Amino acid sequence: MRVRLLLSLVIILSCISFGQKRVLFSPWNDAIPVAKGKSVPKAIQDFMKQKKAREASLTCNPVRQSTDFNPADYNHTIDNSIQRRDIVADWFQTQTAGTLDSIFFFIGSASGSGGADSAMNLRIFTSNIYPGHRPGQGGFLPPERLFWGYFNDSNDPEDGVAAFPEDATQYDTIHTQNGDSIVAQWFSTYRYNNYNIVFDSLSPSNGGAPWKPLGHGDPRDTASGKCTSTSVVCYWDTTLQTYQPTGTEIWGGGVGVPIKISTEGISSADLSVLGSPSLHIGDAFFVTLKVLPDPSNPSSLVATNFAASQDGLPQNPEGNYESHNWKFYELRPHAAPYSTDTSKTEHGWFARGDFNLMIWYTLTATSNTPPDFPEVDELHSTFNTGVRPVNAVITDCNFADSTHAGVNDAEIVYFTNSQPVEQTVPMTSLDQTNYSGNIPG
Repeated sequence: MRVRLLLSLVIILSCISFGQKRVLFSPWNDAIPVAKGKSVPKAIQDFMKQKKAREASLTCNPVRQSTDFNPADYNHTIDNSIQRRDIVADWFQTQTAGTLDSIFFFIGSASGSGGADSAMNLRIFTSNIYPGHRPGQGGFLPPERLFWGYFNDSNDPEDGVAAFPEDATQYDTIHTQNGDSIVAQWFSTYRYNNYNIVFDSLSPSNGGAPWKPLGHGDPRDTASGKCTSTSVVCYWDTTLQTYQPTGTEIWGGGVGVPIKISTEGISSADLSVLGSPSLHIGDAFFVTLKVLPDPSNPSSLVATNFAASQDGLPQNPEGNYESHNWKFYELRPHAAPYSTDTSKTEHGWFARGDFNLMIWYTLTATSNTPPDFPEVDELHSTFNTGVRPVNAVITDCNFADSTHAGVNDAEIVYFTNSQPVEQTVPMTSLDQTNYSGNIPG
């Protein structure tokens, strides 16, 4: 029996009133409380040192030991190459209410640039991408190098495209009962995935099942965009129209703020310079970083490498459903997995997939933070049809009032190939942090 364990173990917490506390959030949405006076880069380093992070999470002691920053300590597994006017982005959904204080990001090697790309332009928006409304859902293909869309911009000196609606120079008129409104015209590039070898109809590059186009109105529409490692054929609706990934700007002053970057190190932005945005539990937001051209050589296409990590993403094809990684290409990509024929490619926003960018944020919390799962047994494919034990270390720290911290109950949420409906089994508390449960055979 092949079992896929959903690592969103269901935790039922006591009702907690949480005072203001600064909390660091990782690209994997881990909540890491930051002790007063502690350097955030050091807190990032501590977390990324897996052994130390696990040891620290076993106790509700906010003071963690750390050493000077060393990029070698990070789980930096891949570089994402970006050129002038390209934009990298990640979307997040906060599980904690509070004010967004700072953004941190990690630049890898700036191959051959000598640090020429010395600044990136930061803007933050509400996100139109969130659970239930994103690639991999609503019939859309999973976010794996996926053509998405752009705005037309006749003022753009490169290819006449824009990432944001305020830069658009083409508009649509929307007719409603309350009158007409003019909106920026969004151009969907979804159909160009016909030429994307990731979704090839014969031999897709990810090694999974072949993808077959599905006509609009086909009775199999409910299967569009769905594909698992056991699928024989996967289908997708080529007629779907995408939507802009960003919503309303919540930080950036309409044009963004240049942030000096540190090659092979952490770069940061203090959001208080424009006022820290307030977030509610469940709010989704979209962090964008645009490469600014080298002032001494604005036409240079020398790449800067943005650090990213593939840690925590399951294997293809299921794994890419969990990626939050987006990219805006100023120029049309013309190399694998895309066609070398530029008439078969498009520029603009892509649901990039494959990895998560090393973008972190800190938030001054005004509500309780979620529990932490420093250790969870990973279940792999097996022919064993017996009971599958699952052990986990689960902690819940309340640094404002430790008497109200802790986990009341824990459950395993799982499904199998033969029974795709989610099922739950309770976990037994072995002590204050260790829990155990069994998935039946």
